[in-house]
Amino acid sequence: RWVAYINPTDGKDFASGVCVFGDYIVVVGAAELHKPYVALLRKSDGGVVREWTGSEWEVFYDCISIGGKLYVIGDTHVGSLYGVIYVFDENLNVLAKVRSERPSGYSSLAYDSKALYVGGWTYGYAYGEEWIWIVEKRALDVSISSIKSKKIRFDSWTRGWINDIGVDPSTGRVWAVGWYQDLGYGYHSLIVILDSDLRELKVIDYPQGSEGYLGAFNGIAFDGRYVYISGSDGVVKFTVDGELVAINRDGKARDKIVYGYNYLYIFGGDRIEGYDRPVLYIHDTDLNLVKSYVLGENINALSDFYIGRPVLEGNNIYVAGYDYALGERNSRVVVYSLSIEGVTVTTETGTEATTATITVSDR
Repeated sequence: RWVAYINPTDGKDFASGVCVFGDYIVVVGAAELHKPYVALLRKSDGGVVREWTGSEWEVFYDCISIGGKLYVIGDTHVGSLYGVIYVFDENLNVLAKVRSERPSGYSSLAYDSKALYVGGWTYGYAYGEEWIWIVEKRALDVSISSIKSKKIRFDSWTRGWINDIGVDPSTGRVWAVGWYQDLGYGYHSLIVILDSDLRELKVIDYPQGSEGYLGAFNGIAFDGRYVYISGSDGVVKFTVDGELVAINRDGKARDKIVYGYNYLYIFGGDRIEGYDRPVLYIHDTDLNLVKSYVLGENINALSDFYIGRPVLEGNNIYVAGYDYALGERNSRVVVYSLSIEGVTVTTETGTEATTATITVSDR
């Protein structure tokens, strides 16, 4: 439907997460790499209605709107890094701001109609540890201390990061996905499933070279029956109990994922005609690649996505990233509105043909 290019400053600006806030699309990220940035965009054409740029050394990664309020999470630098939660009203006035009690960082945010779940990292406490995973459960009144907190690490741990956290609507379980590095400098794809009180239910750990290793797990999506996770080298499918169903390992980076209309819409990147370009990969729920689209193919500059979710509303997908079309020292925010419309695509599954209608337009 449209592509919006936003250049908050002449420095390095980028966007990470996107969410819907009433009549607007919200984009969060950073201006000049270290100033927190929020923009409200019109859904119809991507026009900027309102912007907010903070003055402190902070970065935003994810957002969610609940009850007429906008919740945004990220990092703040106050001597050390701390996780930070902002609450805004519809005019982007700051209603509340809370930082973590100990040095850490927040990267992802989820909600189960009762509480907020925040995923990120905090500093480790054993010899050789840098960052360990942390999941917090919080009330909507973020001024209250976290209801519960769960630190996640193993004996072989050196550092790791949660890239996405989500609540399975069919079970209420909390899924955290990301990566960690062990003492032997090997990398692991990691999933941890928790109940709503953050009790650990299952750990799925794929070391480098194993069947399920896809580099970092980056994003998570649910369809009510299965769970889909995008990774740096492909995409994987699990039952709601964490049993492996299928893997598509094609070596293509898969950063962000959203499910809708019996398809997976996965955003990543590829090296095309000499430039890193953003790509939308469309998979069926058996992980077969149905079609791919190069986004911003006329932009001959580095263009990419960062962590942070896309969002599906109706038949529209909104996703944000950045590019360097204005020069190597001036990156800008790029927001895509993609419309799912009506062309027929047929895929073969054994001897049965499955037909669905899907077209993605970014114009």
